[in-house]
Amino acid sequence: MVQEYKRLTPEQREHFLQHGWVKIPKAVKEEYVKAFTENVWIRLGFDPNDKSTWMKEKIHMPRHREVPTKNFMPRAWDAMCELLGGDNRIDPTLFESCGDSLIVNLGSEEWEDKEIAPKDLGNWHIDGDWFTHFLDSGEQGLTVIVLFNDIVPRGGGTYIAPDGIRNVVQWNHLRIPRFITNPPVTLKEPLNLKRDDPADYSLVELKILRTLGVDRLPDWKITSPRRRFTPKTRAGKDATIKEEVERLKAHAEKTGGTVDSMHLNGPVPYQMVVAS
Repeated sequence: MVQEYKRLTPEQREHFLQHGWVKIPKAVKEEYVKAFTENVWIRLGFDPNDKSTWMKEKIHMPRHREVPTKNFMPRAWDAMCELLGGDNRIDPTLFESCGDSLIVNLGSEEWEDKEIAPKDLGNWHIDGDWFTHFLDSGEQGLTVIVLFNDIVPRGGGTYIAPDGIRNVVQWNHLRIPRFITNPPVTLKEPLNLKRDDPADYSLVELKILRTLGVDRLPDWKITSPRRRFTPKTRAGKDATIKEEVERLKAHAEKTGGTVDSMHLNGPVPYQMVVAS
């Protein structure tokens, strides 16, 4: 349990307990915001000044570079640790880094002149396509939404539904490119919703219990095995890696630059998450 809160203010902690999310301004070091977006159009193969070349509305890009999370966004790391009850509860071997696997929303002509109410949006969902979900699952103790650029109204921001603690990618009406990532924070053990000492609950555990209107869940248990698996989207990213590396190599040859990618000599195997 956190002995002293150094990053989250009392107001931020209460906001999280009420709404299930908290905003950390200027969380990412500016050097990484710049480094991880400066070659995005080369990787995509699109012309940033010609929307007719934007062949896809939404792209999940693979990762070429990565940095330990605590170095990439130290302010957010501090907040994550406090929300989860201390850094000793976080698994340091899984998803311990952040990278340039950007989720790009470029919008489309179809939505430029249309309005749509949030309730009418499709694709409301929870993240985590690599494990079986339970109330106490620690694989995704937190979902972090990292913004690499400012998002204006109608610009494809992420809607959050506090009542259901869900999130969804909104239509990008304005077609101003939007770049985010959404790395999870994984715990060593499942959340504990029946602690003997209430002072040991993390803010995340307290939020779940408060939402359910109980102090603890002594009789609750999972009803099937916990499972982890390679997500179905992985195959598509492997193919995209090769395409992006070729574009980066061609640009480097043309400009006399270099290619900074972990996949320079072929796709690096996906991080193993199947072991349980």
